[in-house]
Amino acid sequence: MILEQHHREAFVSAFDYFFDDNDASSLCLMLLEVAHIWDDMVDKDKDISPDDINTVFRYLIYDIPVNPVYRRIPSLPDHMLSVYLQWRDATNIENNSPTDDDLNKCYVLRAAIYDIFAVVAYYLRGDKAAKEIGPAIRRLYGETLDVYKGEFKDA
Repeated sequence: MILEQHHREAFVSAFDYFFDDNDASSLCLMLLEVAHIWDDMVDKDKDISPDDINTVFRYLIYDIPVNPVYRRIPSLPDHMLSVYLQWRDATNIENNSPTDDDLNKCYVLRAAIYDIFAVVAYYLRGDKAAKEIGPAIRRLYGETLDVYKGEFKDA
């Protein structure tokens, strides 16, 4: 299992509430798991099982592209590209003697995947619902700025 069980359960519960759509919840959980494995691979944080790597590649090659919500939102690949670019930029900045201000910016860039969740909510539930649940989507980002910056003090 890519995400720890308690994290998985919390995200599934939140996604079910945000989207009220099983396909949307499944899509967003897959994207979150892809991001998690990608981050661990780039940062070499821990050993990643071949099963987890195979799972996320299956997501990328097959499961995500055939997901009905992915197909229903034509701009979603562009939003996903934006998330990719932000994540990559954060990594590049972090690896090149970042200042404190750089780390503040990287912390925000790392939260880009939550933009996807907001976009999905907007397309599935409309502007009014997306406005109401938007803050809860953003609050799902569990890492605090202090914890994030602490990773660089120990490095």
